[in-house]
Amino acid sequence: MSAVVLTFFSCLNEDKQNVTYTDDIAISSFSIGTLKRTMYTKASDGVTDSVYTIEFNAGKYKFSIDHNNGTISNEDSLPIRTDVRRVVCTATAYNGGILAYRKPANDTIFYYNLTDSLDFTDSLEFRVYASDGTGNYRPYNTKINVHKQNGDSLYWMRKGFLTDVPKHKKLLVRDGECFVFDTDKDSGVMLFSGEFYAVHDGKLEKSANGKDWTQVAEEFPFKTLLGAGTVEMYALSGDGKIYSSHDGLHWVADEVDGDLQLLPSTDVSCICKAVKSNAETEKVILVGNAEGDESYATVWTKVVEKRMGSDKYAWTMARYTMQEALSLKKTEGLSVAAYDDALASLYDGKFYLSQDEGLIWKVNTSQYYLPYDFSQRTGCVALGASDKNIFLLEDNGILWQGVINRLTWKKKD
Repeated sequence: MSAVVLTFFSCLNEDKQNVTYTDDIAISSFSIGTLKRTMYTKASDGVTDSVYTIEFNAGKYKFSIDHNNGTISNEDSLPIRTDVRRVVCTATAYNGGILAYRKPANDTIFYYNLTDSLDFTDSLEFRVYASDGTGNYRPYNTKINVHKQNGDSLYWMRKGFLTDVPKHKKLLVRDGECFVFDTDKDSGVMLFSGEFYAVHDGKLEKSANGKDWTQVAEEFPFKTLLGAGTVEMYALSGDGKIYSSHDGLHWVADEVDGDLQLLPSTDVSCICKAVKSNAETEKVILVGNAEGDESYATVWTKVVEKRMGSDKYAWTMARYTMQEALSLKKTEGLSVAAYDDALASLYDGKFYLSQDEGLIWKVNTSQYYLPYDFSQRTGCVALGASDKNIFLLEDNGILWQGVINRLTWKKKD
């Protein structure tokens, strides 16, 4: 490509005098085509990085044209490692306007051609000149945004260190702060309405800070607490039934549609999910180990209507998949957290994810990497999560904070 000086006007060196902002001179559309992206994966040895290049249709990324501020850009950034050094773009102008462009550090102006391959490593200034030969033009600072971080992979940092890690522990996250409990002392510990609840010496107690406890009920006639949603807490009775309560004082038996022997009784994680189609409805999910199954964890769900007087629904068990490899194993210290609209568990150095509320579990190594210095490769790891972060507590006391970058990006209306 050679530089060409535009000759259809007479005042090339008097740009400031020729800038115009009338609607008669404007770029009406801008789009890009197929681009290349560098990808990384693990080679067959599971250690060495393998690098390859793919092509993808970037035309689905829409560009916004701001005529008032003279800018063109894509609101949704292109994926990380997209090559924007050779971009074929399509631009059109109103009223037969003539398109040209220049690099910010170069005053040389190039005619725009549909077949040009342009370097968008830095922004370009696109211009549309009036077709009447007056030399009037309108400039647009044109930029192609590319993510600097991989939006779908986990990134880790050390959050802290715990000097005395209990053997049987539970990690709970409240307002982004992590709390670690010894479940041998704080039996059935859980969060409900912003406070911690646990059973101590047969009494139900609550705490605002996880250390100082006050009595809720003098007698707690149940085997253990299971967890809580936003409006109810749940307990398992000695005869294997689930009870619910709004205040910890008054309990009613819940209907259970399934084998009571398969209700989770140890290492229970409770997840509460809002139902997107109805703001007044939530789904509570219990995942844990049951006495009636020697091999696999069990998953139970209940739909809860928040409005007073609404219908009550029964607990139902997620059916086991026919393929054993797609079920969550029964393991001591099992811990499950809800993160990025999925359920996650970590044991034997691998993340197991469920995208369907606990029915099918699959190992994920393409996005859910472990921290580089992570050392606990056997057994279960205590997990917790907030809206944007996931937390891991190793048996050696190291607390990790992970984030999928996509969850931190500001969403545009």
